[in-house]
Amino acid sequence: MAMNTIKQCLNTHIRNINSSLLVGLLLLLSLPLGAQVDEDVVITMKTNKAIGDTIVMEFADDSKTFRLEGATLIEKREAFFLKMFYKVTSPTLKLFGDIGLLMVPRCGLTEIDLGKHTRFGYIDCSNNQLKRLDLSNVTLGSLYSENNQLEELDLSKSPNLQMLTCQNNKLREIDLSNKPKLSEVDCSGNALERLELSGSNLERLNCENNNIRSLDLRSCDNLTRLYCRGNDLGEIDLSHSPECRTLDCSINKLTDIRVSDRTSFVFLSLHSNRLKDSSLKRLVSSLRDVTPNTPFVCIDKKNLNEGNEVSQEIVDLATEKGFSVRDYNGGIGEDGKVSNKGVVYIHPEGISQPRLSRDDLHLYPNPAYTYVNIVGAHHGEPLRLYTLDGKLVRQQILQGEDDSLDLSKLERGIYILLVGPRAKRITLK
Repeated sequence: MAMNTIKQCLNTHIRNINSSLLVGLLLLLSLPLGAQVDEDVVITMKTNKAIGDTIVMEFADDSKTFRLEGATLIEKREAFFLKMFYKVTSPTLKLFGDIGLLMVPRCGLTEIDLGKHTRFGYIDCSNNQLKRLDLSNVTLGSLYSENNQLEELDLSKSPNLQMLTCQNNKLREIDLSNKPKLSEVDCSGNALERLELSGSNLERLNCENNNIRSLDLRSCDNLTRLYCRGNDLGEIDLSHSPECRTLDCSINKLTDIRVSDRTSFVFLSLHSNRLKDSSLKRLVSSLRDVTPNTPFVCIDKKNLNEGNEVSQEIVDLATEKGFSVRDYNGGIGEDGKVSNKGVVYIHPEGISQPRLSRDDLHLYPNPAYTYVNIVGAHHGEPLRLYTLDGKLVRQQILQGEDDSLDLSKLERGIYILLVGPRAKRITLK
């Protein structure tokens, strides 16, 4: 592809291309016309593809500035990038030439040695079997490394990193501090216990399904989307992120969530946490009115370990603000399909959360299996057992201060037990 063709592509696509790609393309434009392959600059790769298998690599330039050894070119297709189809002839691949972009996804790579390369606008090595990627001396604009087996990433030489996808690896820690241009990160599905973000200014962060215990988002003024479900977080402070519109922090250990008083959500999910009535009430009260029917998934009635306390008062308050209050329902929607859409959560009539928090009525064992003992009741008091959606499933008159309730014929789940004016939550496993 001639240099004037690249310039035409830039003019046509400049509004749609990631700026880090432009960095790589500008590196190519800086090469002299007719430049030859620099044989001293080589990227060495190992592949587990069989001899004769096809691999595909993409390049931004069709000049004679690169050469691949260990595979035979069988086809090339020109689009915005040049897609090169190769037949593998050796398990060792050597890419000669000083290139600015490296795009080698799904090539069965088990090793990459970047050699003398110190600068890339863009690397895509996703969907391989890499266990190690040495970037300690490399400056990057963007890195796509998802679906590998990476155990560490050193991005300390890339202060201007703009995009990072490293989901579904084996990372335990990653330092993304002091990267003011970093706008989007997906590090979900790793084993992260720590994620350092100070000095970064993210717009979108997906760190789902890790082991993260805390997130410091104070520098993320422009954060619009946060997906952090499936971690060990105890609290989330988004008070410095007024532009946040999407938050999924479900399946954590949250006892407190703080947001800016300027935040207006388009999606909010926080089920399967430990949010008490007072914390939820404070959160919902602080939220601005939203577009009608904005999803607010606040409980999962199919989760036996659900710890959120959601009263009718909270449901009513959220509904008044425009939210559609939903039950995650084990991920099964009203249509019976896997979905985030559930049913409106309705607390049994007459039960307020303060009554649920009273501790003068004791139940054991709780969680229960076939029965539960009731201590602190009074002879002759009425007993009523409700499902979380308000269905009465059992009632009887207590025969003494200590009594028991047979649960053997009930389905597993969470129930509300009323004994006279008092109420308690029972988990049946």
